[in-house]
Amino acid sequence: MSRKRILVGDDRVDFAKENFPYIPDADIDFVDNPEDLVQKARTGNYSIVITDLNYSEDGEEGYQVLERISDIEARKILWTGNAHEEGVRQRGRSLGAEVLDKNELGSLVGQTVSEAPFKQKGKVLIYARNG
Repeated sequence: MSRKRILVGDDRVDFAKENFPYIPDADIDFVDNPEDLVQKARTGNYSIVITDLNYSEDGEEGYQVLERISDIEARKILWTGNAHEEGVRQRGRSLGAEVLDKNELGSLVGQTVSEAPFKQKGKVLIYARNG
């Protein structure tokens, strides 16, 4: 089974690392700014790219990230606390991304790697389908 490669961008990278579920057989990289996210997404052969919407207080840099990586093959996810807002959902989808609330990440990643998540010792475990 090949390892999944996942790239996560969030200005609060410690928060992202703390809240991201454990995924067996996956390599997960974290970056804290949109420029590094775009650069790594273009050069790192990731199967999943997850971006925060806001990297600054008033910014919506996640939209620009999605525009700049629209041509790569990876599954794209906009990860934001504003996912309940219809305008955010519509814009994210129009840019080719699935839109998730930050507390839904475990379930999304479970769907992404094709199996339901399980919890063990407070961590969400996700098992990737073989093949």
